[in-house]
Amino acid sequence: MSNWRKRITTWGITRWLRVEGADWLQAPSAGWLAVANHDHPWDWLWLAPFLPDGTLFALHPTELPPAWLRRWCDWLRFTPLDPLDPTALKPLVRHLKQGGQVALFASGGGFGDGGVGRVMPGIARLPEMADVPVVPIWLHNTAWWRVGRRLRPGLTIFVPRPLAVVPGLERSRAAELAMSALLEEAGVQAHGQPATLWEAARRIVAEQGRATPMVADSSGTRLTYGQWVTKASILGAVLKKRTQPGERVGVLLPTTAGALVVLFALWATGRVPAMLNFTAGAAAVVSSCRTARIRTVLTARRFVDKANLGAMIAALDQEQTVLHLEDLLPEARRPATLLAAWLGSFRPEGLAVAPESEAVILFTSGTEGEPKGVALSHAGLLANIRQVQLRVGLLSEPGRDVMLDVLPLFHAFGLTVAALAPMLSGVRVFLHPSPLDYRAIAELAHRLRPTLLVGTDTFLAGYGRAAHPTDFRSLRLVFAGGEPLRERTRQLWLEKFGVAIFQGYGTTECGPVVAVDTPLLHGPESVGRPLAGMRLRLEAVEGVSEGGRIVVSGPNLMLGYIPPQGDGRVVPVAAGGVGDGWHEIGDVVTADGEGFVRIIGRLKRFAKIGGEMVSLAAVEALADAVWPDHRHAAVALPDARKGERIVLVTEHPAPEREALMAVARRDGVAGLFIPGAIRSVASLPLLGPGKIDHRRVRALAGEEG
Repeated sequence: MSNWRKRITTWGITRWLRVEGADWLQAPSAGWLAVANHDHPWDWLWLAPFLPDGTLFALHPTELPPAWLRRWCDWLRFTPLDPLDPTALKPLVRHLKQGGQVALFASGGGFGDGGVGRVMPGIARLPEMADVPVVPIWLHNTAWWRVGRRLRPGLTIFVPRPLAVVPGLERSRAAELAMSALLEEAGVQAHGQPATLWEAARRIVAEQGRATPMVADSSGTRLTYGQWVTKASILGAVLKKRTQPGERVGVLLPTTAGALVVLFALWATGRVPAMLNFTAGAAAVVSSCRTARIRTVLTARRFVDKANLGAMIAALDQEQTVLHLEDLLPEARRPATLLAAWLGSFRPEGLAVAPESEAVILFTSGTEGEPKGVALSHAGLLANIRQVQLRVGLLSEPGRDVMLDVLPLFHAFGLTVAALAPMLSGVRVFLHPSPLDYRAIAELAHRLRPTLLVGTDTFLAGYGRAAHPTDFRSLRLVFAGGEPLRERTRQLWLEKFGVAIFQGYGTTECGPVVAVDTPLLHGPESVGRPLAGMRLRLEAVEGVSEGGRIVVSGPNLMLGYIPPQGDGRVVPVAAGGVGDGWHEIGDVVTADGEGFVRIIGRLKRFAKIGGEMVSLAAVEALADAVWPDHRHAAVALPDARKGERIVLVTEHPAPEREALMAVARRDGVAGLFIPGAIRSVASLPLLGPGKIDHRRVRALAGEEG
C-alpha cells in the first residue's frame, strides 16, 4: 500500500480539520466497528486518513467514491452497503470476525440537520453478530452549507465500547435504539462546544453571517445577527455601569426581540438575568426579588402601561431600583458608547465567566407557597440546547426553518425550547408576546409560514379551534409540553391541519427538557425517550402499583434551589437528599422496555382514598373522555371519613356524575376514579405558561360545599 498517499492526505485534511482522539486508531487492536453521524455525502473523506490500513469502508452505493479516488485511498477497501440488499452485511460480519476493522455511517444518508438520523436496518446488529465493540465518531460542521461558510469541520473519535442493548426486546429494535443513543451521547460529549451563552451567541453570528435575518416580533422589530449582538453589546455597556459582575438582575419583559437583546446584554457583561413572572401578581414578583436578592429590575414603560402593571412597579420601587429601557436610550446613543460597543462586537474574546456559573434564575410558579428560585448554569443550558439539537435535528441549512415563539420567557419551556435553542441553532425566530391571542397567532402563522411551533396543550387546542385549515399547514414539527397532551387536541391538529403533535417532558430544574418524542424515535402515548446524557431511575411509591417516582441526573441539571426567606445562596442539588447530582422531579411515570416514558401524574396530584392512591390526572382523563370539548381539573380535599375526597372542577355547563359513571363502567375504570362532587365554572384559572392553576382550582372546589 502507498503510505505516502495516506501521509499526504492526512497532512491536507488536518490543516483544515480539528481532530481529537485519533491516535489510538493506528495502534494494533482486535476488530471494531466505527460508526459516525452523517451530514454530507463526502463525510467519508474526513475519516479516511485516520483509519488503519485494511479498514473496510462500507458506503451507500450512491456515495461510493469514483475509481480514481479509490485508487488514491488504497489503504482502504470500499464496499457498497445497500440497505435493500439482505446479503450486504455478510462481508462486513466476516471481516470483523477475522479481526478486521469496519467503518460506516449509521443513518446511510446525509441530511445536514445535525441530528443522528434513522439507523439503517441491520447495521445496528453488526456488533452483536460479529462480537466486536463500537467506535463512536462525531463529525462537526460537515454539512454543505457549513463548509461553504468556511466553518472549520471537526472530528471527535471515542474509545471502543460495547453496544448496550436492552435485554428482552426484539433484537433489531433494541440494537437500533442502542446505536441511536450511542451516537447521540457522542454528539453531546464531543468537544468544541461553547462555554457560555455569550460565546454561543458570538459563534452563531460567525456561522450565519452578520447580515442574516435572525429575529423579528409583532411590534415590527427586525434584527439581523449583527444587529442583535451589536445592540446587546451597546446595552451591556450601559448596564455595566449600573450593576456588578455576577449580580442577579430582574427582567420584567414580554416575549419580544428587545427582551432577547436584554438577556444577551446581561450575559455579555457577566450578569445573571432573573426572569420575573409578571402574570403571578405583585406579591409573587416582590417575593421572587427578595428570594434571589435582586436589587435592580429591568422593564419598559410601554410594556408596563399596556399590561397595566403600575401597581407591581410601585411595589418593586419600595425595595428595588427599577430601570426602564426607554430611560437608557440617551446614554446608549452617545457616540462613545456606540463606538466602543461596535468595536467590541468584533472582538472574538469573551468575558471570563465560568461555564458552571449561574446563567439564569427562573422561579417556580408558587402554587404551594412562595416562589423559589432555580439556578441554571451556562453549561447546563447549553447542554440542554445541544441535547435538543441532536434529538430534533435543529441544525439545518439557513432559511429552512422558522420558529413561531409565543411562550413567555419567564418559563423554562419558553426560554430554552422556544427561544434560545432555535436562535443558537441558526433558526429564525418570530416572537409574539401573548400566547392567548389565538386568532392573531393563527393569522401570523398564515402570513409567516413557520415550520416549528411549541406550546402547551391549552394553547395548541385554542389555536386549533381558532385557525383556518390552511393556517398551520407549513409546520413540519409541533411539540407540546408543560402539561399532558389530550388526545382530542392531537386529533384536531391531525384532521384540520394534517400536522402531528409530538410530546416533550421536562422540568425547570433540568433546563427544562428531559425527554422528547420525535418522528424518528416515536413511542405512542409517550413523551419520548430520555435525551442523551440523561439518567433516569424509578423509585417505588407506596400505594401506587403502576410506575414509580422519577429521579433524574444529567449535564443539564440545575445548580440548585434558592429557597424563599433564605440568604439568597444556592442550595446545591447534592443537598436535596436523593444523592449527589440527582434530582427528584415529583412525577410518577412508567418506562417501557424501549425506554419510552409515560407520565402517570404528579406525585402531589394523587388522592389517598380509603388507603388507595388515586391519580387526579386519571380522573381528568375520564372527564375528558366524557366531555371532550371542555377542560377539567380534579383536586383532592380533606374528608373526615375517607381521608380525602375528589372534586372535579369543569368548564362543562351541566356536568352529571352519572355520565362519568357510565363511561367508567364501559371502560372498566374503578369507582375510586369517580369524583365525589362536581363543580361547573365558566373558565378554569391558568398560570402564565398556560398550565392550570391548581391552587386556585382548590379554592374554587372548596366553595362547592
